[in-house]
Amino acid sequence: MHTQNVNVKTAAPESSRKIGVGGQAYTLNQMTDLFVYVLENARHQKQPGFFVPPAGGDLMVARSDELNETILIWMLEGWPLAISIPENNFLAVLTGITA
Repeated sequence: MHTQNVNVKTAAPESSRKIGVGGQAYTLNQMTDLFVYVLENARHQKQPGFFVPPAGGDLMVARSDELNETILIWMLEGWPLAISIPENNFLAVLTGITA
């Protein structure tokens, strides 16, 4: 698994700073878009009781010191797969199974 950490406090939303994952570079805005995409689409899909990250997947980590939250985004083969905010026990997974 490949991991990339970002400190949200130091990376402004309009920053052009790139975050590299799986050979692809993402800005903080793009990470936000991926998070919202999974959040919106997972609402209509059955959610698992637990999540095991896939082998060969990528993990992006964004940390907000102000909110004391960590945002995790799992990707597989360039596609968003799951998001999590561990401090809130929040998990959303794109299962592909309609609720």
